[in-house]
Amino acid sequence: MRVPRDGATAAAVTLLSAVSGGATSLEVTMLSTGTWSDNVIIDVDYDGVSDGDSFNLTITDLATGTVETFDDVTIDDTKNNFVESVVNDEDGGSKLISVKATPASGRPAATGLDGGDITLANIKNDQTYTIQLVLDNPMISVEFPFIAKDEALPGSIASVCRMLERQATAELAATIPGARVQCTPTTSGAGVHVTALVPNAYDAQVNFAAGATHDADVFLNLSAGNAGANVSHYWAASQRGADAFAQAATTRGSDGTALPQTLQLIGVPSKFTGIYALEKVDLFNILCLPDVTRAKSGNESTGPRAR
Repeated sequence: MRVPRDGATAAAVTLLSAVSGGATSLEVTMLSTGTWSDNVIIDVDYDGVSDGDSFNLTITDLATGTVETFDDVTIDDTKNNFVESVVNDEDGGSKLISVKATPASGRPAATGLDGGDITLANIKNDQTYTIQLVLDNPMISVEFPFIAKDEALPGSIASVCRMLERQATAELAATIPGARVQCTPTTSGAGVHVTALVPNAYDAQVNFAAGATHDADVFLNLSAGNAGANVSHYWAASQRGADAFAQAATTRGSDGTALPQTLQLIGVPSKFTGIYALEKVDLFNILCLPDVTRAKSGNESTGPRAR
């Protein structure tokens, strides 16, 4: 536990209600200041939700592996599962973020790309069929084989997801080390939902284009989702420098530059900041007050006096 440096700020990102022309739906702010939040990504999906106002919210800290999931929360502030009430709850809510909703705007747009429905019987293996994956940031296109000639045909959408994820990741990682593609069934259960996890570009948008010779997109129907594709993950530390799709007002967290000042060390009792953070700790045995903040003789207000 520590008091942040002077000038430290918390990261924030705004989630819009649509990829194009969307309004502010959910404002997300990290609970702690600092650049630790560079590794935090936020995902939205609609799988199994109650109605058109509801959504699933997932917060992932890639550095620690911490994952927080808030299923079937709603933008409707008249419901018990209102997203603010659930996520901001002091006991059962998020330990990473706080949120502010704008109910009139509707729920936030889902992350990633949803391809069109697939008819499994249309998938062929009489040739090697390829497809192109296109990222917008960084701008890159890779072509890879979805299925080789005479390779076993997938018998389910889950199998299609595994094949696509394996082949796409292998090709993308050869160009961008550490990058990977993630595929899951769409909400309908008949298509493929795709996101990319690209180092230093977690908010990259994924699109698809036809294979050069024998086109796998003819039966995968992935390019049908291009028009509605969002960022792969909402990311406060975005390197884009501008709003993109349903992601807006990104603000990277800062660690600050100077030692904490008097008021920061004292803190606010109701927020458990500064020295009041110790009220949430069962036991501690070291208390360090930086020497440069010691009060000057005859001026108690310049800093806490060491005892």
